[in-house]
Amino acid sequence: MAYRSARRKRGSGVTAHDVARALGVSQSTISRAFTVSASIAEDTKARVMKAANALGYQPNVIARSLTTRRTSIVAIVMANLTDPFYPVVLDALTQRIQARGCQTLLFVPSPSKSAAATQVKRSESSRSPWKSTLILPGAV
Repeated sequence: MAYRSARRKRGSGVTAHDVARALGVSQSTISRAFTVSASIAEDTKARVMKAANALGYQPNVIARSLTTRRTSIVAIVMANLTDPFYPVVLDALTQRIQARGCQTLLFVPSPSKSAAATQVKRSESSRSPWKSTLILPGAV
């Protein structure tokens, strides 16, 4: 099946709505196809994936994280980047975290202990968008 280009005039990418319109299904069907635990028939999911690929659709992970209030970002709080040991640790952590399908976000607090403590409290709150927070020695 040939799919018409769903590119919008203003230059933004293809949306789930565009893919849904091309297939004649609902936008929620497109969303379910890209959600691992969602209930969707295998043949429908295959059709959606084929059309999405043909149209160049990629789910917007930032929009999804705003909706679900969850991300696959691991926050790292690290204060001492001048010590030659810590960049090596940061590199190893980042590689292992990315191998598990997550991304990292590095926080380097100011020398003020209160600023670091505030960042740690913020990242540990129940409203934190981070999947996890790693606080390395000397950060607080």
